[in-house]
Amino acid sequence: MALPAFAHLYFREVRVGIPSGSWHLDRKKMTNQMKLLLVEDNEVDAQMVAMVLTRSPELDVCVDHVTTLRDAIAQVYDTRYDAVLLDLGLPDSSGLEAVPRIKQATPTTPLVISTGHDDGDAALAAIRYGAQEYLSKEHVLGHL
Repeated sequence: MALPAFAHLYFREVRVGIPSGSWHLDRKKMTNQMKLLLVEDNEVDAQMVAMVLTRSPELDVCVDHVTTLRDAIAQVYDTRYDAVLLDLGLPDSSGLEAVPRIKQATPTTPLVISTGHDDGDAALAAIRYGAQEYLSKEHVLGHL
């Protein structure tokens, strides 16, 4: 199974495991776990992204999932993440305004935007605001 495009930005030889209360697959023979914050208000999309990650034998990803930008900002202050996967359609933020807010809270953490809209101008703006990648959900979830 192919890895999601964003995975190649940050991951090398790793395995997948997602914490209790969420999704989990333990592959003990591998090492190098990555901690990812998934900011997604759509539970089905969140589960599908987790499924893509957990099906990859090349990743070991611990995923914390929150549904609002406010909760994401609180999480990044409490926990060090290797990357943030951010949906732009959250109930407490409108579009690209979420990007500088999360980058201000965690300026050195790689940020990957995942959205239902494939918009080239928005992608360029997100990169200018500090995102490392801009992916349409269709691209991310197309690996199922």
